[in-house]
Amino acid sequence: MVSRLLLISVLTLAVNFVESHIALAENFTSHLCSFSEKNSGTLVPETGMHSTRLVSFETAGGSPTEISITCKQAVNFSVLKPIQLAGPAIEPTSTFVRVETSSGKSISSDEISTLSLPMGTTTLLFNLAIDGGKPLPAGNYRYGFKFNVVSSE
Repeated sequence: MVSRLLLISVLTLAVNFVESHIALAENFTSHLCSFSEKNSGTLVPETGMHSTRLVSFETAGGSPTEISITCKQAVNFSVLKPIQLAGPAIEPTSTFVRVETSSGKSISSDEISTLSLPMGTTTLLFNLAIDGGKPLPAGNYRYGFKFNVVSSE
């Protein structure tokens, strides 16, 4: 089983109350899979300057991060909730990461489930949502999350 904090392994989110980019902290390889960013995403306030939510959904003006995962064998992929790494301290009322494949399969950190990925390369889209429950103070926010990759064989 491979479990990585995204800051180290895949993704770091930074938010300023204008628009920020989601950046891959580093490409990395485990004994099962290698991971590389294809496209940085953007995390934005969902409804403008006094928003209670930070999101990366295109409908709000953000964009998902696109990551290619190349696995040596079939694996099961799961994701955990976002973790605040920097920025004004908030106590979110809810948070989640939604992961989607180009074929329409998806999982969320709100579910106790896995996404089956075949041997070879799969592109995953990662969308995050963080709801502070009240208007978020302006600042530079950083979020990461953990994920697990486990052999399905």
